[in-house]
Amino acid sequence: MIIKTIFWISTILILHTYLIYPVFLFILDMIVRKKKDSGQEDNYQPVISVLMAVHNEERVIKDKINALFNSDYPSDKIEVLVGSDCSDDSTDQILSELQTIISKLKVIFFRERIGKPAIINSLSLQANGDILILTDANVFPDKETISKLVRCFSDKTIGLADTRLINTGIKKDGISIPEVTYLSIETKMKYIEGKLWGTMMGPFGGFYAIRKSSYQPLSGATLADDFRICMNIIEKREKAISIPDANVYEDVSNNLFEEFNRKERISAGNFQNLRHFSFLLLKPFSKWSFCFISHNVLRWLTPFLW
Repeated sequence: MIIKTIFWISTILILHTYLIYPVFLFILDMIVRKKKDSGQEDNYQPVISVLMAVHNEERVIKDKINALFNSDYPSDKIEVLVGSDCSDDSTDQILSELQTIISKLKVIFFRERIGKPAIINSLSLQANGDILILTDANVFPDKETISKLVRCFSDKTIGLADTRLINTGIKKDGISIPEVTYLSIETKMKYIEGKLWGTMMGPFGGFYAIRKSSYQPLSGATLADDFRICMNIIEKREKAISIPDANVYEDVSNNLFEEFNRKERISAGNFQNLRHFSFLLLKPFSKWSFCFISHNVLRWLTPFLW
């Protein structure tokens, strides 16, 4: 009897996180059909700061900086702060040259590896913008993406806004097609969570915006930093949402071993966050806790449930 009970509880929890919860979200979305928030102002254009930690990004860094400054956002209201984390290729040379010709670009060269969270902490203290955009060097925005992200913050209840990631470089062999399929479902689920309750369970991390006043410095040991930042903002009773037409592009990985290492690092960060936000397990029927447990915790625990 005990074995059967354990079996059925485990089965139901696995079905809940991978089937019941996504179907519940999609059905609820069709029922509610909320309209665009009328509180957003199309002409809202505060000063913004783009923060980027880089390490050995010589292949993409010049194109990324140019893409940021070639957006349709007013050039006098955007600054870019880059922290080079002890790069040992030509990244520092490229950044030094760009800094001499782009007045709104500021580069800090770190001579010891300190990691992305510590660099973002440092850059955030030097940022002049009301809105911070956190981005990776290999994620490229559309010309209108920054404006679409920033516009959301005219609604004072919004603390974080995420973009829609579009993968490029998809191949028929390898793992890129399964990865893109998984991400497309994740994108839809996060969009619905944000639209219904303002509880989007973590941005994709490559390009998203937050209020500077909402940013809380991270420990240098933080692994899944984007998820931690998002959950900290929701904890402050601010909303985290996804903007489906704010497109960014990233070359999807097709190497199984590289992707395994990346997922391994993310998984370690997930269990860090499970410990940090474990108090949510005690109130599973609040909107925030329900999303956290259904979307994240049960997935993280699935190997044990199996």
